[in-house]
Amino acid sequence: MRRGSAVLVLLVLLSGTGCGFFDDDALPPMTLERIEGGVRVMRGSEEFVVKGQFSIEPRDVIQTMRNGLADFSLEGDRRVKLGHQTRVRVTSTSALESLEGSLLAEAGEPTRVRFGTIEARSPDGTFRIDTGFASVRAASFDGDLGLTVAGEPPLTVKPYFEARVAANDLPGTTAPYRLEPSDVFDRDHLSKWIELDRTLNQLGDGLANQLGRSRPQLGYFSDLAEGANVRFMRPYLRRPPVDLLIGLSIAMNSETGLRPAFQDAFDYLDQGAVWGIVAAILRADNTRSVVAQVRGAIEATGAVAQGEGSAPDFVATSGGSSSGTSGGASGDSGGGGSGGDGGSTGGGTEQGGGDEPSPPPDDGCQTTIDCTLQGLGIQPSPEPTGILSDT
Repeated sequence: MRRGSAVLVLLVLLSGTGCGFFDDDALPPMTLERIEGGVRVMRGSEEFVVKGQFSIEPRDVIQTMRNGLADFSLEGDRRVKLGHQTRVRVTSTSALESLEGSLLAEAGEPTRVRFGTIEARSPDGTFRIDTGFASVRAASFDGDLGLTVAGEPPLTVKPYFEARVAANDLPGTTAPYRLEPSDVFDRDHLSKWIELDRTLNQLGDGLANQLGRSRPQLGYFSDLAEGANVRFMRPYLRRPPVDLLIGLSIAMNSETGLRPAFQDAFDYLDQGAVWGIVAAILRADNTRSVVAQVRGAIEATGAVAQGEGSAPDFVATSGGSSSGTSGGASGDSGGGGSGGDGGSTGGGTEQGGGDEPSPPPDDGCQTTIDCTLQGLGIQPSPEPTGILSDT
């Protein structure tokens, strides 16, 4: 089976559901609930093993064991979830101190979390604090998170960004959030972006194997963007074509505009972000549309269904002018040169010589990919991107 076809079959099989350890049932104020594993509370010289729910007080220290998970409520609309091997101190009915491990706070009212000499404050949002031996990560999932320490300018952490704090010194800037699909909080709160990232990478891997060293030029991407001026992409043309395709699809679905969103996407990518987090930062919330555009562009090239040795068809998906390609090594010729112009010529778009893709055979299948799958005895899903729903 061709790698591209295998990718599409995998997409049909993916469930796209997160692994939710924590429920949304309301807890009474100042109440701790054990989710799983070992959980205990230290109150002065006393120690309590928590089996179900337990009333907590200021100055209590809550600890989860290696296999333990728990959550608790403070006064008002404040909920805190504790990961494995985590220890926190309740300092008041609206604040706590992180001593070790990972916590996630869902704050509907102003909430404070102290770690070392630094205080994290959220007026209304969702954030996490990961306290390690030598450093602390403070990250926001929703709303602005303010970090303050005496004698230093405050630092604001925007949604889907994080700050790494060492030796109680605030960094000068933040970085895109490092997504970890196996992390309990990421799976509970960012499953939409985890699934988007997984799907885009699977589609991209299949296309990359088929493209080889062929690469589209500006005219192709202009067609994908419904005729928009994409000259701003010229410095990026030496990037992997799959990244260009994914970045453009995310930018087309962003709220910030095509050019700034595309440029920001690669800026975040260079800072270590994965595509799922790039899409989250740029508010490309319609993940179904992002995947559909990437998949549609792949189908339009015919690259997945072409036989071995067949050059991909970089043609207009909208029926307009087709773009040319730089043919493999010739498009990447020697000495490099800055700006990544590749084989482009002159102004904003390349005039093409690409042929229109062949129509699918008249045997009931709708696309060349569907026909390929049916030829292998596999019934393709009518909508493999259905695994991603807007939440």
